[in-house]
Amino acid sequence: MKTYYVDSHGVKLRVLAEDEIDNKETILFIHGYPDDSSSFSKQFSHFKKNYRVAAFDLRGVKNSFQETLPESFKILEVIKDIESVILFLVGENRKVHLVGHDWGAVLSWCFISEKKYQNLVYCFTAISCPHPRLMYDNFARRLIGFDLNEIFESLDQFKKSWYIFLFQIPKFPEFIWKLVPEFIWKTVLKFSNISESDEMYKYDKEKILNMVIGNINLYRAVLSGFDIPDLPFEKINLPITIIIPEKDVMLNPMIYDRTNEFYKNTEEHRLQANHWVHREQPDTVNRILERFFESYIKNSDIRFQIEWDASRMNTGEILINLKNHFARMSSGQILKLISSERDLKDALQSWAHLTGNKILKISEKEFYIKKK
Repeated sequence: MKTYYVDSHGVKLRVLAEDEIDNKETILFIHGYPDDSSSFSKQFSHFKKNYRVAAFDLRGVKNSFQETLPESFKILEVIKDIESVILFLVGENRKVHLVGHDWGAVLSWCFISEKKYQNLVYCFTAISCPHPRLMYDNFARRLIGFDLNEIFESLDQFKKSWYIFLFQIPKFPEFIWKLVPEFIWKTVLKFSNISESDEMYKYDKEKILNMVIGNINLYRAVLSGFDIPDLPFEKINLPITIIIPEKDVMLNPMIYDRTNEFYKNTEEHRLQANHWVHREQPDTVNRILERFFESYIKNSDIRFQIEWDASRMNTGEILINLKNHFARMSSGQILKLISSERDLKDALQSWAHLTGNKILKISEKEFYIKKK
């Protein structure tokens, strides 16, 4: 994979990506805390044959172009980084399959819940974390209820979240990490049931500190500023699969409850695994992802790479701008054109005959056109 450095609103992000060839669809992986993009290495190797794989380090991970910490770690600011990376990878007219773990899932839930970002994503996989507002609401609802079992579940989650409150102390967690980074790192891995043969145990002091120091501020921004976005007002139709490790040392499975009330096209996979389930059981996770992507492709009428909403244009304007869109497309790519113009069908058929491009399908308001 090649390394790039992408500017996102003044923040330099380290991006890993395979070359864009053969019109492969892109999978964008987003890591959590306290790791970085390398935690998805077992997914990179599995999917690189059939997909273009990519990932980026969250803004708190130190790199050679980002020596100082960014000013803001508020969720609605950080999710702009996802947009910046997607636009760098595929442009504004194409999409990615989004996969997030831990904080990567938190940020991705918030990203896909914003209407302006939904046209950048084919489908979303959340690993080891629900929407942060749902997590908070499920915790609070059980805690103040009258069911003793649910109260105990909330108290158990409170106990598991002890480190979040520790992170609120200024400078203290950074000091502890810097004091014995290798010891803490290996302890976290063992506590999370990661095999001692895993390459993550070989991370040196510099890499560990580069990963863990800055992104502590994600937790501080959430608690100190109550920076938890609301759940979507309208149900989200985007295909979503959720991988829930039932032995998670950090999160209780009950915090995923009621997800389908807000995201109606979801499926769940509960595994007997710990928090870093994609490291602990990579083959199982990869099979789930593979089936999900394939199912998405199968259930999609026509796989298109570019979507263009031209509903505000007349037929003449569409034909003029169509030339510009196709100039930026590669051979074999498919454009989904959205328009309700009554005479567009005949005009497009004449245009396709003259240019050699192929109209694959015409529905009521959708036109699928393949570049020759």
